[in-house]
Amino acid sequence: GVGMGKLVFVDADELAYKLATKAENKFVTYDGRMFKTVTAAKAVVDDFDPSLLQYHVEGVVDWKSKVADSLQWYMNGLKYWCGDKHVMVFGENSFRKEIAKMQLYKNSRNNTERPQVLSDVRDMLRGEFEFVDALFNYEGDDALVINCLEYGGVIASSDKDLFTVPCRVTTLQNPSRPIDCNVFGGLRLNAAGNVKGIGRKFAYFQVLFGDVSDCYRPFIHSKTVSKYGEKRVKADLDKLTTDKQCVDFIVQKYQQAYPESFTFIDHDGVLQT
Repeated sequence: GVGMGKLVFVDADELAYKLATKAENKFVTYDGRMFKTVTAAKAVVDDFDPSLLQYHVEGVVDWKSKVADSLQWYMNGLKYWCGDKHVMVFGENSFRKEIAKMQLYKNSRNNTERPQVLSDVRDMLRGEFEFVDALFNYEGDDALVINCLEYGGVIASSDKDLFTVPCRVTTLQNPSRPIDCNVFGGLRLNAAGNVKGIGRKFAYFQVLFGDVSDCYRPFIHSKTVSKYGEKRVKADLDKLTTDKQCVDFIVQKYQQAYPESFTFIDHDGVLQT
């Protein structure tokens, strides 16, 4: 860890969501059958159809007590392993929504129901801790990095993008292993067969593959590099051992994907070139 007394910049948007979710008894029904989670439904349903999914929340009872217990558990872990000065960092509306034209940014999450007491939990965190609001049009992860680089310390977040930045990063669930991400880094496959990584190598991977959860795939309009899956991207990057090799490869790949300008209609119905 980075030692006691150090700053810990906490992803307050993630923490608030986790706390608010724990405070409610939420379940889903699929075609008349009840499940605790969507994952549980998918595990037993053939030909899963999201349109048949319905969310239900039983009344939230004594949410303050439930949130307080969970919050203490998270903060005790961060204090023991990373530092005892916790700064909550909140995000704002993202500029990414304005500049992402190939697909609507985070469109896959638009129908996700927010926990009932999310706003109340955010207000609780603001009242109990020192906090920083991201500058206008900055996301929370931008503010986390800016503050950590300026003041030192460690970032507490599970956002995979933060494992590409030149800071120490740990997760809320398992703060015992702060990771120094200011490295060239590398890539690996997890148990589900998805590519994970740390350092600049993981950033290069994202530039080539994109981010499915954010609805960003850089080559979706390419006629020459349209099928460039994450395992193929990993295999190509695994061969490269320097930053210059990675950057040169990325430039060459984009030139191969888009050898000339093209036009398309974006998600707002606007013609883009």
